[in-house]
Amino acid sequence: MILAALYLVAMLSDGLGKPDPGVIQRYSADGIHDWSTLTLYADNTFRYESRGGSCFAWHDWRGTWSKKGDLLYLAYSITVNESQERVVKASSFPDATRILVVVTSPSGAPLRDIPVTFNGRGYESTTGADGRAFLDYDDIPEFTGSGSCKSKKLEQLIVRDGKRTISFPIDRPLSNYFEVVIDSEPKKHEEARQDVYRMKSDKVVLVDDGIPERAEAVGETRPRVLRAADDAKDAT
Repeated sequence: MILAALYLVAMLSDGLGKPDPGVIQRYSADGIHDWSTLTLYADNTFRYESRGGSCFAWHDWRGTWSKKGDLLYLAYSITVNESQERVVKASSFPDATRILVVVTSPSGAPLRDIPVTFNGRGYESTTGADGRAFLDYDDIPEFTGSGSCKSKKLEQLIVRDGKRTISFPIDRPLSNYFEVVIDSEPKKHEEARQDVYRMKSDKVVLVDDGIPERAEAVGETRPRVLRAADDAKDAT
């Protein structure tokens, strides 16, 4: 399962209903198509709302913040799903009128009767005994835009295993061949992380993040620059 999707569910439920301890400072991402925010509270806790890139990779979390000189340290922990679910391969195959999706287990066994679709709507195709499902482009409505603005861009691959609906962001939207692994019984563990920002007069600049490469691969990122909002005091 995509890590970011699990983070979103877990972190949105964290801290709901608790009183606001008092805002010291709010920051917002300084970038195009990034609406991430960081809020520092008076009790040395923080809330980070990641809203950059694809909405399928959005997630929230809480932790504690501290300062050493001009460095801001954000310490937090997350529940990491050790699932091997991923898009193993995205490429092209000769039939440009159709999309081929191959679904297997982590051991490589083909999985049958798995519904497959794209972008959250449109026609679903179900895998056969060989784990293969075909979708005709003509069976899928426009993927992006509205009115006369139509696109064949694939943004999200969705599979259902009978218990869950699993979404994978697509890095190569012009591909029409996908190999996908889904994992029905993944392991989980707690993981401590720390992000470090350098504090300046009106912004914080990312120095180091605690994101492992495997999490970056599924879309978890940090904005490089967050600018201070005008409606809260400086955290200094």
